[in-house]
Amino acid sequence: MPEKRSNAVREEFFSFFEDLQKVLEEETRALTAIDREAMMRLLPRKLFLLERLEHLSRHEEVGEVMRSPEGQVLRNRLLTIKSRNERNRIFVEEALAVWNDFLSLLMPKQYRADGRAATMMVPHQGLTLRMEA
Repeated sequence: MPEKRSNAVREEFFSFFEDLQKVLEEETRALTAIDREAMMRLLPRKLFLLERLEHLSRHEEVGEVMRSPEGQVLRNRLLTIKSRNERNRIFVEEALAVWNDFLSLLMPKQYRADGRAATMMVPHQGLTLRMEA
């Protein structure tokens, strides 16, 4: 019986990592294409998978699965997933920085009493940019 449980957890891990890897690949495509609708569709799936990861990590069999011969394959997949997620995070941060710089050009300059330019946050609320082909 414990071996059946262990096999079920192993299969769930492989299925989970495959699903998460696909979502991250789709997320990369959506980010590079600036496809807002696709990103919004992927967000609930990604959140569900992260909750599932938390659930899977609570299984007693996790250590056994990770020490098994397939465990190395899972660890390699996990490294690939972490790398892709990190690349997506960096892409988003850099894109936001570019847009923030662009928006700051549109804002009127503020000056302090000593005549030096004052730093101010760009207000994002109520601001909409639309892309046209």
